[in-house]
Amino acid sequence: MDITLTMNGRTTINLWFMPEDESKTVAVIIKNGFSIRMENPLVITEEGYKMITRFNMKDVQFLPTSGFRKLISFEELTLESNMYIPKQYGEIEKYEILININRPTTWCVWDHVVFSQDFINELSAYYTEDLAQFVPQIWNFRIEFVHAEFIFVTNDKNWVDISNPLNNFLIALVTEQLEINCNMDKTDFCPQVRHYKGEMIASKAISIKFHVPKRSTLSPVVHTLYDNSFYSSIYQPIAINIDG
Repeated sequence: MDITLTMNGRTTINLWFMPEDESKTVAVIIKNGFSIRMENPLVITEEGYKMITRFNMKDVQFLPTSGFRKLISFEELTLESNMYIPKQYGEIEKYEILININRPTTWCVWDHVVFSQDFINELSAYYTEDLAQFVPQIWNFRIEFVHAEFIFVTNDKNWVDISNPLNNFLIALVTEQLEINCNMDKTDFCPQVRHYKGEMIASKAISIKFHVPKRSTLSPVVHTLYDNSFYSSIYQPIAINIDG
């Protein structure tokens, strides 16, 4: 038995939270619908229970209530979750999450960092470690970005022109394919330190783009460097190991 939930047309989801009694919102706008599909929910095997869930949404924007409204947008996101729950109580649950994001654009602004910290703190404010409810788990994540663009606003003193983004000094990191693998081992109850291992691999074409406002004093310098620079393409995978 398969279960499929489909939403057609434009959908808006508002996520509300109140850090220090200040109301904030993240608006998730899905312009071309989304679908959730569960294949053979909770299939019973000799080892335990298994379930596969697939989630897809197209043409999506994340808009925070901070001054600069642009945060994340992408053409399509596909998520596949494989869940395994053992029959024996106390055995390790395993989750495998695969996320594929096509043509994402992420705006990196200091206000977004503070906004995200408040959102995470609000989500974790009521979480406490309880031995009676503890279940050992292992989470494996693989996130694939295709034709990704990360835009950094690098104005002096973190100033941002909200009315017209073209008046900002922008640096964009563009990559054709970026893959992030992360392993979260939560098999120990309330350890002093948790060690999470990750790997980041950027492959195929990688480039850096600049946008300098015409009225900026750096504009003639950057354009001169651009006109007199030598360019070459590098197609070498880059791997970064993270333990922390």
